[in-house]
Amino acid sequence: MTTHIDENKQQVELNGMTREEQDETCCSICLEAFKDKVDAICGHSFCHACILDVCKSNPPSNQV
Repeated sequence: MTTHIDENKQQVELNGMTREEQDETCCSICLEAFKDKVDAICGHSFCHACILDVCKSNPPSNQV
């Protein structure tokens, strides 16, 4: 994995993609290209299996 940093110490590229490109094409859980992409109501996107695993291991505490 290669990260380039600009003069303002901000991450510019990761594996040759800008942060915006990575957000559109990669799951923020597994950091790989989406597999069966799902979009949360907040606007974030994840692989279906990744978000299911997270929900199973960390169930919401606000459920009645």
